[in-house]
Amino acid sequence: MGGIDELQYGKLTPQEMAAQWHAAQAAAGAKYLLAPGCSVPDNSTPAELARLPELVGA
Repeated sequence: MGGIDELQYGKLTPQEMAAQWHAAQAAAGAKYLLAPGCSVPDNSTPAELARLPELVGA
């Protein structure tokens, strides 16, 4: 589980998130779970938190 840099999460563009997602998925294989590392920064805004689900269509 992982794939998105949790330390830079709030600064990443959707394109950067997608690139990290696809690179991690290719490295991990079929049993991959997309997530921003183990957590996101405590000061993440609702808009920042919404970007990943929007990106993957959830």
